[in-house]
Amino acid sequence: FGGTLSLMSPQDALDAGTTVVNNRFHDGFGTGLNLGYSFASGLRPEVEFGYRFNKIKSATSDYLTGDTASGHYQAYTEMLNAWYDFKSSNPDSALNFVHPYIGGGVGVAQVGVRENVGTFGDAVDDKKSLFAYQAGAGLAFDFTRQFTLAFDARWLRTPRGNFSVSNDVIDTLGGPQTLSTRYESITLGMSLRYSFLAAPTPAEAAPAHEDNTI
Repeated sequence: FGGTLSLMSPQDALDAGTTVVNNRFHDGFGTGLNLGYSFASGLRPEVEFGYRFNKIKSATSDYLTGDTASGHYQAYTEMLNAWYDFKSSNPDSALNFVHPYIGGGVGVAQVGVRENVGTFGDAVDDKKSLFAYQAGAGLAFDFTRQFTLAFDARWLRTPRGNFSVSNDVIDTLGGPQTLSTRYESITLGMSLRYSFLAAPTPAEAAPAHEDNTI
C-alpha cells in the first residue's frame, strides 16, 4: 500500500484527427494497493489496484472560444505486473537488504474526464474503460522477508478513447459529439509492501553445514 505524486503529460483532445483542445495539468496525487509474491529467483508477480487524479491547469483551443481553466482527469487501474528484484544469495551482500527492481504490466484503466470549456460547465463529463500498460523501476529496502519499503517511478499509458461532449456544446456550437483523448502519467511513489508466503532466499534455503570431525 502506498501514495504517489502523479505527473501527467499534456494531452491533445481530437475530433476526427484534428486537435480541438490541448490540456495541461497540475501535479496530482495517487494511491494504490499491491498484492504479490516474492520468489527466491527475484521474480515478483503482482496485482495492482490504483487511483490517479490530476486537475487541469490550462487548456488552449482554436475550435472553441475561451480557454479551459477547470476540470480534471482521473484513472482507476487494475493491473497485472511482473517485477524482477536484483537480489544476492550472498548473506553478506548489501543486496540482501537494499535492491533495485524493474518491470511492468498490463491491465485496465477506467479513465474519467471532466472539462469546462469557455462558458460551458462540464462540456465533457464521461468515463471509459481502456486497455492500459505500464513500465517502472524502483529501489526497495527489505526489513524482513515479508516487509519491504519501496520507492519507485511508474509510467502508465492508455490508447485513445472517445469521450462524450455535452449536448449544450453540440447544440450551441455545432461541435463534435465526442473528443478523443488518452491517459498518460508518471507516478513517483513510496509504498510499504507485504509479500504473502514469501519464498526463502537461496542463502536461507541452503541446508546448514554440519561439522562431524572428531
